[in-house]
Amino acid sequence: MWLIDKIAEQRIIEACEKGEFNRLAGSGKPVNLGDDSCVPESLRAGYRLLKNAGYLPPELHARKEIANVQQLLLAVDTDDAGAIHHLNARLNYLLMKANISYAGTMVCENGYFKKLRRKAVTLTFSSRVKSEHS
Repeated sequence: MWLIDKIAEQRIIEACEKGEFNRLAGSGKPVNLGDDSCVPESLRAGYRLLKNAGYLPPELHARKEIANVQQLLLAVDTDDAGAIHHLNARLNYLLMKANISYAGTMVCENGYFKKLRRKAVTLTFSSRVKSEHS
């Protein structure tokens, strides 16, 4: 977690303990996720149409595909070195493509990718050792 995240989290916890969030306007009511007041009025109809049609911007589609491959990599059988290698290659390709296409905005947060990569390398190594001993 970044330092700024830790500071923000600490301030939120302190404010909760002081009761500063107890009497906020709209407290206890659902959040309106359809609020498009930040979108310029001339673009709202288009944005709403795309949203209702299930369209995802390319950056979000890329993030979704990366997350799917990460989940597959975590769930793959440790004895299947071919699948691990294929998923690693696919993940590397998607991350490289996203980082090039979206100017580095696709960076995985909080070292999650490093942990995932370490696990994949460990799984690949252990599956090779098992196959050599069989």
